[in-house]
Amino acid sequence: MGDLATIFQLTLTVDLVERKNNHMTDAVETSQGGRRMFPMENSAVGVRTQKRDNQLQSGITLIEMLVVITIIALFSAVAYQRLTPALDEGRKTAAAAQIDSLMAASQLYNIEHGRFPNQEQGMDALRPYLQKEIPLDPWNNAYVYHFPGKHGPEPDILSYGADGVEGGEDSNADIVSWK
Repeated sequence: MGDLATIFQLTLTVDLVERKNNHMTDAVETSQGGRRMFPMENSAVGVRTQKRDNQLQSGITLIEMLVVITIIALFSAVAYQRLTPALDEGRKTAAAAQIDSLMAASQLYNIEHGRFPNQEQGMDALRPYLQKEIPLDPWNNAYVYHFPGKHGPEPDILSYGADGVEGGEDSNADIVSWK
């Protein structure tokens, strides 16, 4: 029975521990020189090795965080480039609506007084006909008032756009009452 025990005796070698099919296994050498793999689910060595592996894999590395931050920054840059034209269009639309409101107030002034406010009175004469104070344009510049207007019998009211200078293109284009 001693020889039989020797034949079937297995020596456990912890340094040959491997993973197979996501289960911890023991590599056991047989007396005949072969190796057999057994699951280590109940083995104390397997539990310790598994805990150590989980501790090593549970954190986020600095490189992973930098990659995520870079991806977020790229998405933000693309979104900003796509939204900027929409913001400019929104400002132009708001300026046009405010100019229409100022023109309506000048029409009411004309009906009541039989004339438009002259250049000296300017838009200050329109305050009683507006629900709020005279607004600034969306770029925080004052609207420009000309009477007599150059483009017809009504006053010219305009905004010089984002750059605040007469003329320009795109977001710098003038928003005017006569177009």
